[in-house]
Amino acid sequence: MNRILVLITVFSLFFLSSRSQTAREEIADNVLLSGHYITAYPGPLQDTLSPAPAGKKPFYISHYGRHGSRWMNNATFYNKPIDILQAAEGQGVLSAFGKKILTGLKAIANDADGRYEELSPVGTRQWQGIGRRMAKNFPEVFGDGTLVDARSTVYTRCILSMSGAVMELKAFNPKLRIEERASEQDMPFLLSGFYSNASAVRDADVPRTITSKSITEPKIHSLRVARELISDINYIKENVDTTDLFNSLFSVISSVQNSDLGDSLSLYDIFTDEELYEGWRVMNVKSYNSYHKGTKAKTLLNRLVEDANEAIAKGGIAAHLRFGHEIVLLPSVCLMGLNDLDHDWNTADEIEAAGWRNYHIYPMAGNFQVIFYRSDDNDPDVLVKILLNEKEATLPLPTDNAPYYHWSDVRDFWLSRAK
Repeated sequence: MNRILVLITVFSLFFLSSRSQTAREEIADNVLLSGHYITAYPGPLQDTLSPAPAGKKPFYISHYGRHGSRWMNNATFYNKPIDILQAAEGQGVLSAFGKKILTGLKAIANDADGRYEELSPVGTRQWQGIGRRMAKNFPEVFGDGTLVDARSTVYTRCILSMSGAVMELKAFNPKLRIEERASEQDMPFLLSGFYSNASAVRDADVPRTITSKSITEPKIHSLRVARELISDINYIKENVDTTDLFNSLFSVISSVQNSDLGDSLSLYDIFTDEELYEGWRVMNVKSYNSYHKGTKAKTLLNRLVEDANEAIAKGGIAAHLRFGHEIVLLPSVCLMGLNDLDHDWNTADEIEAAGWRNYHIYPMAGNFQVIFYRSDDNDPDVLVKILLNEKEATLPLPTDNAPYYHWSDVRDFWLSRAK
């Protein structure tokens, strides 16, 4: 079976059967989740969406999505653990297990060579699937002659993600009008903090701004992994930063799920379930500390409201589709108030218990869709439903028909937050 279909099946069964699981249990059941924000998109976690309220039908979609699965940013990510293990091998202290892991790491690095930051075939398939399901779930939106305004940041991985999605919409209805563009003119709202010559700047160069009290990062117990790989404890003490080795191994091994190499290679046996949980836990706290107040999403949220008001008043606009990056997606869903993700917590345990788990919020190809409903063009009571990774989300607003909310309430709430 195709690996993506396997992932979709596994994640769907997982969601239906384990709503009350702890993060530790979730990761034990599916090690891919330990990949935190580089977890490959699992497919829809809700098979059947709530029916539209009586008399209402969808007419417009506002969307933002992260690019699909990609290779990591540069050779350094892949080479760091290789260099550490090769140095130990040169001194004759690399264990048999360490040699096996080193061989696997070299295969991963070879797969990524020359493709750093690029969208992988896995990422292309993710966005084709999202576009296909969008059309299937809301066919009324994509009528003959309606406009799909699709915009991407200037990064190739985002442009190709956009093309994968709109290709499926065009296949659904060849009579759609689709406009695609990737321009630096749109960067201020698609990727806040980027200005002229944005194409020369990497995601990693955007500063992470912590805007509230930070949760203390949990500790990683890294010595056991080093001792499994390197046989001489004195060599480890004198030459190896075990935390650095653990983290670099964790990143590379987690990344394999984002390429087709994941069909044939896994190195997760290097970690215990507890170590996978610990590695994920640190990254979950980092995500929360950096973005849960959503300060980098105000420009996008204002633009979303502006575009939606135009679509409601003007008509003929099927969707505004926007393709960008995790450093906008995560703060956006927090600023929007989805699923109480902007709430302030005090400990790693508290955010986990509250459902603040980065692999569910912004995996590769993570996205939100705001679906607009009305009875006809003159209906003043426009309703919205919001999907986070194709699952119905909540807002901290009163409603008489959850998961649907009155657009007038949502609009005012979002504008107050985006000031």
